[in-house]
Order: sequence, then structure tokens, then C-alpha cells
Amino acid sequence: MSTFPLASNYRAVNPYVSRLLAGVGNQGRNFIGEAVLPSNGIVGMRAGDPGSEMSRMATGTIQRLGIDALFGDVNADVAINRKEGATFHRSKGFQLDPMTYSVRHFDGEAKISYERLTDIQLGSGADAEVKALSSAVEMATLKLALERYIAGIMFSETNWGTPTTVTNKWGASGDDPIRDLKNAKIEIEDYGISPNTLILGRTAADALMDSPGFREYMSFDSDRSFVDEPAIVGKLKAYFGIQNVHIGRAIYNSDADGTFTSANVWGDYVWMGHLDNGGMRLGSGDNVDVQLNPTAAGRIVVQDWRMEEYDEHQTRSRIMQIINRQWAGVVNAELGHLLKAVTA
Repeated sequence: MSTFPLASNYRAVNPYVSRLLAGVGNQGRNFIGEAVLPSNGIVGMRAGDPGSEMSRMATGTIQRLGIDALFGDVNADVAINRKEGATFHRSKGFQLDPMTYSVRHFDGEAKISYERLTDIQLGSGADAEVKALSSAVEMATLKLALERYIAGIMFSETNWGTPTTVTNKWGASGDDPIRDLKNAKIEIEDYGISPNTLILGRTAADALMDSPGFREYMSFDSDRSFVDEPAIVGKLKAYFGIQNVHIGRAIYNSDADGTFTSANVWGDYVWMGHLDNGGMRLGSGDNVDVQLNPTAAGRIVVQDWRMEEYDEHQTRSRIMQIINRQWAGVVNAELGHLLKAVTA
């Protein structure tokens, strides 16, 4: 005789499945965090092998040559012209700017009961399959957390001086996204470096497709009724000389313990700025102790993704633990500009 579950056995939301949908359910193109801030964008700046030194640290100090050093000491009594091609007073010199950082820990743990692993209904070799699925769900959840971590840095109003709100919301009558982005570019170029990266939140990108002002610009050499994502990206790259245009469409469950509620990881903000994944190291061999990194933000991976597996006998469970340590943050705020609330 079969035993059927009672109504009381049902739950409105299965937390395991909800996390699976939020993490794995995102399409690959939805995640842009890794592309926005590639790992190891800034190396440690110390004598010897700074990478091995930092791999053992949860916090540390980066010795950098910041934007101020490019133009001399801004605290001096002589005003400095930061415009491209301008010169500054010959007495101004380079200075080191120590920047401390604290590593973000991304830790996930999947606990699988011994009974689940040995359930005869699962068949031969199922224990490995269960562990693989559990670790995949945990990794997807952590990668989603990393996406939100980087989005929180790039789209945080407090990170980029004074963000601007567009005069006319994108997608509404009288909007002018080209002007709004051009103003952001001019502000960044006041520091002598052109922006190379543009990040559009999901709703901002969708509003741009419906923007009367942007459609007017598109209409010069394309059908005004056909403005899709590749066309937008191509036009933005061509007009502003931007090499990297990213549209963040990742979603997450904003009500993790309740009904699945879809929320955007990247909101309706737009960020433009200069990101440098390489920089210029000064010195050679053991004398490399400083790096000139004209970048708005950077990311250091202190310890890459790794997994540990062990038995927890007191709970009769197998533990699958995923660990990652990294830092991402603002390096030169002057090289980034945030447009906030661009859509109605």
C-alpha cells in the first residue's frame, strides 16, 4: 500500500529549489561581475613576491600611486589644472597612497545526511550525484552573492563622489541619454583619462531600448522600430569610444525564506568609468614594490574557490564546504561616475 504525503507535509516554498532557481536559473550572460572587475586587477605592491604574502592575509595594505599623484599634491597652495594635456607645477611630485583593504569571505556549506547518501531508492553511485548537485547549488548561490557584492560597489552612491540624476527619465518623452552619458564622460576626462567601461542595469538597458532620444540617434542608419540589445551595445561603443559595455540582468530572490520574489541585482543605475586590469608596475624583479594603477575600482582574489569535504558525526552528515576570499573596491573614485534613477 502506497503512502501519500499529507497536506501538512507541503511547504509553500522549497528553500533548496528556490536557491537553485535563483543561482543556476540565471542565464550565463546575466552575470557580469567577473567581466566588470576581473580578478587580480591590482597586485600587491611590496618587495619580493606580494602575491604570496597577501594569500595568507585577511586584511592588508596596498601601496598605490593614486590619481592625486598623477597631478601632484592637491593639498599644495598652487591650484592644479587637471584637464587633458595640461601641465602642473614642476615642484609637484609623486607620492605613495597607502590603501587598506579587508577581504570578503564567500563561504557556502551543504550538509547532506548519511541517510540521504545511502538511500537505496537513489540507486548505484547516487551519493556522488547528490554531492555534485549540492555543491553546484551552493556554488551558484555564492556566485550570485559575488555578483551582488560587485554590483553593490559599482552602483553605490557613496562610492563615486556626487552621482547625478538625469533631467528627463530614460524612456520618457524629451529624454536625452546621449547627453547624460556625454556629461559623465566629460567629468571623467577632466582627470586626463578616458572611460573605457559602461555598466547598464537591467531596467536602464530596457528603458534605453524605448528611449525616444536614443531611437532618434539610432535612426540615422537603422530602422527606428528595431532597437535591440546588440544594436544598443554597438552604438554606445562606437559613439563614446567605450571598449566594454555590460548589461547586468542577474536576478535573485529578495524573499529567500518566503515566496520567490524576483529582484534585480543591478538596478536602474548606469556607471561609466575607467577600469584598468593591468596597471604599470614600477621596478623589476625583487624591486617591484609599487604599482601605478589608474583604475576606478579593482579586485584582488586572495584565495580562489576551493572545496573541503568532511564528515560531521554528531549530526550524521557529510559536509561540503566551499571557501573563497577576495577584495573588491574603489581605488580612484575620480575615474568613475554614477547616473542614478535613470528610469521612471
